[in-house]
Parts: sequence; structure tokens; C-alpha cells
Amino acid sequence: MPIRAAVALNRCIAEGKAVVAIDAHTMQVTNSLPVQGDPLRVYPVGQDQLLVTDLETKSVTLYGTDFRTIWTTALSGQPSGATLHPTAPIAYVSLLHENRVDVLDLNRGTVEGSFTTGAQPDSAVVLPA
Repeated sequence: MPIRAAVALNRCIAEGKAVVAIDAHTMQVTNSLPVQGDPLRVYPVGQDQLLVTDLETKSVTLYGTDFRTIWTTALSGQPSGATLHPTAPIAYVSLLHENRVDVLDLNRGTVEGSFTTGAQPDSAVVLPA
């Protein structure tokens, strides 16, 4: 069953931090995944995956909607936001304090390149060429 909504919670839940799945119709928690770091944002990838940015561990993790870890990729800075390419398996991950956006291959979980930005990038938009 697909998750209707997923939320990264930065507050204590059972003495830890968690990413939780919420049924948007009933507003009930349907699943919870305890995490060690500081999850900031959650992005749906297709119908069955979630991309989670983590400030504390300086990483991004791709999960299945069952919260099974598919891969985790360490980054050189704190990932504040991600923008998904509309037609390719690519995420553009904004790195705070690095003034850079990393280009992440979602199939392999690898950084394929990067480009510089202004101070403290937080989000991006992909526009048609």
C-alpha cells in the first residue's frame, strides 16, 4: 500500500527521531522509521520510494515506502533540500554552507557532479530548456 504522506520529524518520538508515514485521509500514523540523524525533508520518488535529507549525518537516503533502506549517500555538506528532475532519475541536492548543489543519480545513489550557487542554497526548480 503506498504511503499517502511522509513526514520527517525533528522532535523526539519515543526518545529518538523518526520519519513517519501518515495516511492523508485518516491522518493516522501508519508506519514509523527511527533514525539516528536529523531528518529535514522527505520527497516522494515515483510511487514507491522516499528521498530523505539528513542535516546531522550529511547524507541522503532513498527508502522504499515500506521504509526499507535502498541506499544512503554521504555528502560533503548539509543537504537542506532536493529537487527531482521531472523525467530522469536525478535529484539536485542543495548543500547549506557549501554554496553548491550536488547532482545525485537516484538509481545508483551516487553524486554525478555539482555546480556552485549563491550563499546557502535551500531549494531549486528545474525548468524546461
